[in-house]
Amino acid sequence: MKLAADTPTNVILFNVESKHAAGIEEKSSLVNVFLKVFNNSIGYSTIPQLADLERALDKKDKFTEFKAAFEAIQGESWEKARNEVDFLEDEVVDALVKIDYFSESAARNWFAKYDKEYQISIEDFAVLVEEYLQAKGNNEHIVFLVDEIGQYIGGNSSLTLQLQTIVEELGNKTRGKAWVIVTSQQAI
Repeated sequence: MKLAADTPTNVILFNVESKHAAGIEEKSSLVNVFLKVFNNSIGYSTIPQLADLERALDKKDKFTEFKAAFEAIQGESWEKARNEVDFLEDEVVDALVKIDYFSESAARNWFAKYDKEYQISIEDFAVLVEEYLQAKGNNEHIVFLVDEIGQYIGGNSSLTLQLQTIVEELGNKTRGKAWVIVTSQQAI
């Protein structure tokens, strides 16, 4: 009990239906919901393309520098403005160039790809979670507490299989450091 209490754990509680984005293809919807809440829990954007940029900047120790450069250019913090990034291309490009992360043409190319549909496999999601846990060190764990999964899945065997695959991949990639706990008032 003491070991469990002393283990640093990032607990993410969410209702899957409230986090699901309308219009996302059903085949990838569940992993996209997990990705969205995971990114949000560690301070990244819920927009996966932006979260990937933020993650890449963080890996190069440039994220803080980028946020400061963006705020100096835009006059508003990155966290406040990032959900309206479609209207801030010049400011983001200028900030990325200012911190020597991208050339202007590379930053514009990133924006050109930004609008494309985002795809992530369950395996790639599990790798992101494992990289996060490794970076945190100290035997860090993560728990996804998913409320009312039964209502979301209903009788859809494809979504049931997807949930099972997410659980298996997280367990395998993180060697048991990532858990998924679900609640349901109906059978899943």
